[in-house]
Amino acid sequence: MRDCANSILKRNYTDLKLPPPEVSKIWAYRFFQRLPAEYKRTKQKLIDPKRIESEDVAAIQDWYDRLEIIYRYNLQALDIYNSDEVGFMEG
Repeated sequence: MRDCANSILKRNYTDLKLPPPEVSKIWAYRFFQRLPAEYKRTKQKLIDPKRIESEDVAAIQDWYDRLEIIYRYNLQALDIYNSDEVGFMEG
């Protein structure tokens, strides 16, 4: 965060005679202290392993491959029942 603030200061600095200013080491701490209560930082919660598993690219690709079957065989909505995240059954 400190590097980002310093790069913003450097980019917007126009005086060519002096080097651009830099924020102090405790700048981020003081910045967070000045924020209103609704912007206070909170610790991140651990992501549920099931949620991480559901974001697997291979699992998402598999779902779309199954969806392609609907278009390949020109199945109508009335032909499909019991559809969920696992798949569907043709009826």
